[in-house]
Amino acid sequence: MKIYCDYCGTQIDTDTNITCPNCGASYANDDELKTEQKRQERELLLGDLDAKMKQLKEQEIMREFENRRKESNLAVIGKIVVGAVLACILIYVIIRVGMIVR
Repeated sequence: MKIYCDYCGTQIDTDTNITCPNCGASYANDDELKTEQKRQERELLLGDLDAKMKQLKEQEIMREFENRRKESNLAVIGKIVVGAVLACILIYVIIRVGMIVR
């Protein structure tokens, strides 16, 4: 990050210098640096929150998909059971009618 020395006005690259390269003054208490650090911390926090929200949304979508899949499976099973019951009834009726016709 680039800031300006409060004493001599020289631009300081805080990534490479721990003091002002011109006058040697410390910038540890520099308001501009503190403000930028707080901004960066906020961005990291918001980035983490965004990632967490995305993860939660994906989990919610997966749960909804799984629930719908289960409901669909139950519907198919229900149709199979109903079909089997109807087939049994039909077979019973055919047998009974066959006995009556004889």
